[in-house]
Amino acid sequence: TGGVGAHPPAESVAARARAVALGVPEGDLLLEDRSHTTRENMIEARRVLREAGVPDGPVAIVSDTFHLARARRLARDAGLDPVMVRAVSPAWTDRRRAAWWVLREAALLTLDDLRRAVTLPLRGPGR
Repeated sequence: TGGVGAHPPAESVAARARAVALGVPEGDLLLEDRSHTTRENMIEARRVLREAGVPDGPVAIVSDTFHLARARRLARDAGLDPVMVRAVSPAWTDRRRAAWWVLREAALLTLDDLRRAVTLPLRGPGR
């Protein structure tokens, strides 16, 4: 999954080529190349799965360790039943890069929590 960022090809196109090079039959692969954010990625992945007649889950979501919590949340929001798979990232070889990504994901989760607090109704007795 993943669309074209600042530099082509799309992440999904590069991942498909790598999977095929590793022996995965091309006919076994689905491609999502529209998304530009993790939220869009999950929504578009669900669309692609549905169009192919594949159930919404469980689906494996492979990503960097620091990205798994937010990816899980957004996958569930999109209606998927995610199974999270940790990938090894080069970011972990540099403490500054790793710290940046961990802080970035923590900030994005916090912003999502704030968005939810503002847009979602409170639940529970007396609320």
